[in-house]
Amino acid sequence: MENWDHIHANSKRMVFNILPNQAVDLKREGVVNLVLVIDNLGWAFSEMLRGLFQERGYFLAGAEPYLAMLPSETEISKKCLLAGAVGYQAIDDKTYKGMIEKGWVPYFSDNAFRYISDIGSLSAVETIDAVTYVVNYLAVDKALHKSADEIGMPHRDHIYHLLEKLVENTISFIEKHGLQESIRIHVVSDHGSTRIPSAVQNDLDPAFFKANGFEARSHRYVTVSSEHFAGLADNLKLDCFFLPANDFMNPEHVLCARRGNRFLPTDQDFYVHGGLLPEEIVVPYLVFEPVSTPLQDLTVLLRKTEYRYRMESIELELGNPNDLAVENISVMVLNGNVESELARVASLNGKTKTLLQIQARFRQTKVPEDQTSLRLRVRFQARGEQHSFDFQAKISMKKMVEEKSSDLFDK
Repeated sequence: MENWDHIHANSKRMVFNILPNQAVDLKREGVVNLVLVIDNLGWAFSEMLRGLFQERGYFLAGAEPYLAMLPSETEISKKCLLAGAVGYQAIDDKTYKGMIEKGWVPYFSDNAFRYISDIGSLSAVETIDAVTYVVNYLAVDKALHKSADEIGMPHRDHIYHLLEKLVENTISFIEKHGLQESIRIHVVSDHGSTRIPSAVQNDLDPAFFKANGFEARSHRYVTVSSEHFAGLADNLKLDCFFLPANDFMNPEHVLCARRGNRFLPTDQDFYVHGGLLPEEIVVPYLVFEPVSTPLQDLTVLLRKTEYRYRMESIELELGNPNDLAVENISVMVLNGNVESELARVASLNGKTKTLLQIQARFRQTKVPEDQTSLRLRVRFQARGEQHSFDFQAKISMKKMVEEKSSDLFDK
């Protein structure tokens, strides 16, 4: 909340930035884009979806986190996502079909986007007459709002089955139209959700809000009239976030619950959203592609080649020349005279680079190779397989005056 204005204006990582950020990809010649808008898919489900697509031969090409709008709920966040609008009040046509098929015409051609209301309707498409198909998928959201007892199994098990069916229908669409070599699958979401058991302390009194005319739109937020909003007690800010309508470009003033607080009692095991917990606001943007080209090793650039016999920072630039993302990257220094920890990078999207620093202590050695070369072993995962290669670069070691203690130089 303290950084909201800056994040909203400058981060390029709000949900309304997703489609504009992919404008170049959505215009790629000879590519058909399938955008799966999975309502209430938090970042925690990214790995599950990655595995399901990988089993069918479609691999992760990119993964980036985005932030939902506030409050983190469908009416606000999904419509900003689909319209590319900075706030709800900035959207002219608030129908999903209108936002998708008309709203983007000034930026793309008339046949750029087609809106599909549900995954079942995707099978009814007989002719590929658009560049991008945007599919609305609500089953995950509906499941998370039911209790585990009601659906008869743990939520994650049920979500797995729903996503498995979604992937199956997606592959059927691709194969029906012979798009195996030209498809690019984008997965986006409007918000996530969090599970708050009834035993978690609630610092709000639901009865107070109900008795005083507040409209609870969910467990996590209420709308407030202008009259009520102006007279709210400041001590409420200890347990709620105040979201003025104009500042957040929302149709109404809103109170969002802080921490695990809620405006409605929770007596069952289900998921809620509308607040600002990480599970509610961090959502994935994932890209999957079929990959037939040979996998290339990562590129390694040693940005510093001169070192002294002391603690040093080894600066590397790692590049991924492949179209697909690589994961679980580790870099190990092989020199016998260098003490260092294993350096790790969780993932690296296709066609991107990252900087990496390894803190290492160089010690005197009589081995010529260790004096003139830095040797590294790089391991990473791609397409579900482990890969590794060795890298060697020329370095020069500079001697320095040795003291009885090396603490002086360490400092």
